[in-house]
Order: sequence, then structure tokens, then C-alpha cells
Amino acid sequence: MESSNEAKTTLKLLLDPDQCLMYGSYIRASRAVLGLSQGDFCEFLGVTRSTLVRLENGIAPLKKSLCESAVDVLKSAGIQSLTMDEIRYTPGVPTTLDISINYGALLGRVLRLPKGTKAQIKVNALFGDGFVAPLKEAPLRKSK
Repeated sequence: MESSNEAKTTLKLLLDPDQCLMYGSYIRASRAVLGLSQGDFCEFLGVTRSTLVRLENGIAPLKKSLCESAVDVLKSAGIQSLTMDEIRYTPGVPTTLDISINYGALLGRVLRLPKGTKAQIKVNALFGDGFVAPLKEAPLRKSK
């Protein structure tokens, strides 16, 4: 029988390698559509680059809160996926990944920025001046 601590840990982690790969593929593709470097997206999300690499490669186990925060950040930038909404609440892994891009909104916000634009300017263009990276506000690990 599972202890309550083991059960809680399982609820916080994504252990299914296919599900982790689905999140990773979605996040990597969406970041590319936005024209963001890994470094820029790390700032938007509030994580280290090694954490983002692990997430984009879909290396299980992944923290569920990290995956969901990344999807939420992308959604607020104008990229959505019914598949990713469904995967949050439905067991199993869908066989297709859909990505919906509000290209008109992106064109007006980020795609016109010159190459080499600083991350903070991209943040302001995508999310507005008051944006706080979700995992800087509520980190995955407690500070020592």
C-alpha cells in the first residue's frame, strides 16, 4: 500500500514518459513560434536553463506545476492547445498535438521586434508591463 507521502508525490509529478514528451514538444514548438530563445523563455517562466532543457526534452519525471505554468505562460502569449488543456484533466495521452496561434496578435506584439531584442522588452511586448514570471512568484523549490 502507498503511503500518503508517496501518493502526494505522484500527484505532483508527471511520470508517464509519453505525457512528458507531449508537454516538451508543445513547449519547444510554441517557444520557436514566438521566436524566443531558451534563455528568454527561462526568464518568462522563472526557471533555470537546465530545467527548461529537461522540460523541452520531456524527461520524466516532470513537475506538474512546471508543465502547467509553461502552458499558461504560452496561452497568455496567444498560443493555445486543446490537446494541452485536455491532457491536464484526462488520463492517457492523445495521439495528436494541436497548436492554435493567434498570429495577428503575435504579429503586432513580438514578431516585429528586431533580432537581439532584450528579454525584458519581449516580456513587455507579450505580457504587458506588470508581468511576473509565475515560478519566480511561486518557485518550485523553497529558498534556503
